[in-house]
Amino acid sequence: MGTRRPVLPATLSLVVASVLAVGCEEASFVAPALDAGQPEVTAAASRAQTTRGVPVYWFAGPTLVPGASSKITRNDAGATSTLHTSGLTAGNAYTMWMVVFNVPGNCATSPCGEADVVPGTTAVVDVIYVAGNVVGGSGRATFSGRRATADNSKSLFAQFSAPAPGLTDPYGAEMHLIVRDHGPKIPGMVPGEIHTFEGACTPESSFGLGGGPNTCTDVQFSVHEPPS
Repeated sequence: MGTRRPVLPATLSLVVASVLAVGCEEASFVAPALDAGQPEVTAAASRAQTTRGVPVYWFAGPTLVPGASSKITRNDAGATSTLHTSGLTAGNAYTMWMVVFNVPGNCATSPCGEADVVPGTTAVVDVIYVAGNVVGGSGRATFSGRRATADNSKSLFAQFSAPAPGLTDPYGAEMHLIVRDHGPKIPGMVPGEIHTFEGACTPESSFGLGGGPNTCTDVQFSVHEPPS
């Protein structure tokens, strides 16, 4: 994979804005490259493959999040992603999303980039909810969840009636993990804050989808290219 500088990715909000702007025909997201060395990849007899030690970056900069890392375990049934991070705001709600490029060889760049997040193209892209948490006083958090093969039940693209294939190729897909800040937890709104794109967000911070008082922002990301 080599040593490369990270490229600042577009936010999930920009993905949504692009989908809306072209009537569910196009979206945008820029993939970062890694500059923390070669991740460790392990394989078991069951063909399960784990890529771990992938760095996590702040969108601002982008700069590395100290002590943070992510891993993804892939097998025939799907993929399990785990992201350990720090520096988050105590008492705020967060979600984690996976941007999936099922056929990264059809992306215009490597890693996949902004022009490649287009519903219905040969890169076979989707944006899928993975997990959500309210962060405690330490500012540290772990987000972890599993996405089953071909399950698009939590797809952001499906919310706009755009092509939403889910994860179709667990071994070959390139996967980007995005941490989204939904602001302070609000009584009665926490389930939405930790399970949806627009939970507690103002319409301005979620492109007309939100009905809450908080400004929502994508704050951290990591990128997992297919294991070699």
